[in-house]
Amino acid sequence: VVGDFRLSLSVSARVAAVPYLTVTNAHWSPFAHQHFVVPELAITERFGPRLGQALFTVMRPFVFAQQGHALNQVRRDYGLPALPYSLPHQFTDADVTLYADVPELVPTYHRPPYHHYLGPVLWSPDSVPRWWDSLPDTGRMAYVTLGTSGRADLLPLILDALEQLGIEALVSTAGRSIPGRLPPGTRVAQYLPGQAAAARADLVICNGGSATVYQALAAGKPVLGIPNNLDQYLMMDYVRRSGAGDYLRAGTISRAAVTTLCEGLLDNPAFRDRAGRVQTAIEQNRTARAFDDHLRSVLGTGRSHQAPSKIRAPKVSAFDSVLEESSPSNQASRR
Repeated sequence: VVGDFRLSLSVSARVAAVPYLTVTNAHWSPFAHQHFVVPELAITERFGPRLGQALFTVMRPFVFAQQGHALNQVRRDYGLPALPYSLPHQFTDADVTLYADVPELVPTYHRPPYHHYLGPVLWSPDSVPRWWDSLPDTGRMAYVTLGTSGRADLLPLILDALEQLGIEALVSTAGRSIPGRLPPGTRVAQYLPGQAAAARADLVICNGGSATVYQALAAGKPVLGIPNNLDQYLMMDYVRRSGAGDYLRAGTISRAAVTTLCEGLLDNPAFRDRAGRVQTAIEQNRTARAFDDHLRSVLGTGRSHQAPSKIRAPKVSAFDSVLEESSPSNQASRR
């Protein structure tokens, strides 16, 4: 079984005694030195990011423990040992854990032998809009996409800032409408081939999710992230630390801040240099081959090393709880 953030597979694959591989991000690893930046929550809206961060730092271990209760309850019901009451442990539990990252961007330390770097899983649609072949060969350009989890209401502010700098925009709306006017030179489509758009652009502006971040870095382009949820903040914190980009908080963003950061990312060659270093690491990585190797290794073993010796009947209420926690509406957006 190969899963991507389907937390209930931590139980069902072991119950079935089937080897379980999970594909996740290294910034959730218990063996990463991540900074848990407070996302956009009620506490940041009420108290501001600085005090909100202090409160979040105090409350986070208790919140993570509470969120881990349902999965551990189901594990116990099926005769499996409880996992640590920590989201990094629960999000990465598997017989083989594969990080969809490169260690040059998101390093880990002292990880066990069944945790491996797979590499970025790069994908984008093949179709292009009718205007694609008429894109100019000169002039600065930004690829802008806030995905389905970013704040679409921020697009006019971002586009105004780009217009002020004389930067044309390629915009993927992910099916959402853009309120207000579009500056001259803005090209819009519901979906764009992200890898090609990033390659054409000088800068990528996104919600900070790992999918678009790696499209940008695979093209050697710096990233301006506008994260909203915890997963996006984790990713963009590593981008900031790597020097390949930076981020602005979605809750406190302004046109002036976007203008200033865009100028810095484009005019300071260090950002493109650092993005180029990650690009080189991605080019040297072979994600498909690595996945094939790990899959063959597991199939050669043919069994889960955590299968329980005796299966007990589940408590339906606890099972319902973990399914609810694992539903898409309750999961942090990862792309």
